Amino acid sequence: MGNVKFWCLFLFLIQIYAVSAQENLETPGNKTPLAGGISQDEMILYNMINDFRRQNKHSLIPLSPALCTVSHTHIDDILSSQPQKKGCSLHSWSESVNWSGCCHVQNLSGMQCMKIKPKEITGYPGFGYELIYWGEEQAMPADAFNLWQQTDASADMILGRGKWKGYQWNALGVGIKEGYALIWLGDKKDKSSPELLKQAVPHAQKPKAKLPEKQLAGRKENSEGKADTSFKGKDAISNRSNPAIPGKENNPRYYLIVASVKTAKFTNDELRRFKAKGYPDAVILKSEKMYRIALMSFDTEQMAKSKLDELKGTFPDIWIYRK
Repeated sequence: MGNVKFWCLFLFLIQIYAVSAQENLETPGNKTPLAGGISQDEMILYNMINDFRRQNKHSLIPLSPALCTVSHTHIDDILSSQPQKKGCSLHSWSESVNWSGCCHVQNLSGMQCMKIKPKEITGYPGFGYELIYWGEEQAMPADAFNLWQQTDASADMILGRGKWKGYQWNALGVGIKEGYALIWLGDKKDKSSPELLKQAVPHAQKPKAKLPEKQLAGRKENSEGKADTSFKGKDAISNRSNPAIPGKENNPRYYLIVASVKTAKFTNDELRRFKAKGYPDAVILKSEKMYRIALMSFDTEQMAKSKLDELKGTFPDIWIYRK
């Protein structure tokens, strides 16, 4: 009798799980289940983003077939074109018959290049804004979400606060493949059919235009191992593994900061990635509430600015901190 009760309870729980899973496929504002074109991991990431917004008393964002298609298309384009090896950020796009190409850097033209991609590729009526996670191994939903949640710049974007205050997100697209996880946030409602998710966007290449020499000059073929967005925070110094840091407190140094994270675990993970990408002098600068990652440090501001200009193509939001 006891075994019968156990199996009844087990089957009951399975039924609850099945109903819950089906409800997760019905997105806010769109009750049509998405039968294909989006993976289980992508749905998990989508739900994590909306749970984060709910916890912070923000409305849920409907899942967008158009922005999911853009997410999938951009991952494939990154994998094939490797923009980071050309001195461009991961927000860059190759030249294609389906969209305009660009080497995304920290300027207005780079932002415009990003904003119009959903319209170019799918006809989405608004502008789109992208967050990118890149890891050494297969990207997992929790890895991408936890880093975005712990990083002020990306959390601000998701929650529409800070410099993103006033933005109303009405569409959300997700994509996960190999080491990449992307989300696209859109400012207009997506009226496209869920069938769009099943349609592959052909990647027919035009002959690639050569990047201007001024964009390539002085840039190394480095890779990004972080959330590709801006980073800010407060810190003090932890100078392990960087012999360049002087011992005298009255000697100012200038650090090139590429990330700020709130927890030590994710900071250490990011530090290992930067070191593996060819930055052996990367260090953690920490305070009571924030951890920054500095790629390197210099004796003078002029030297730091010179290196910053060289690395901006790879790390668009790199900035100088004086200690």
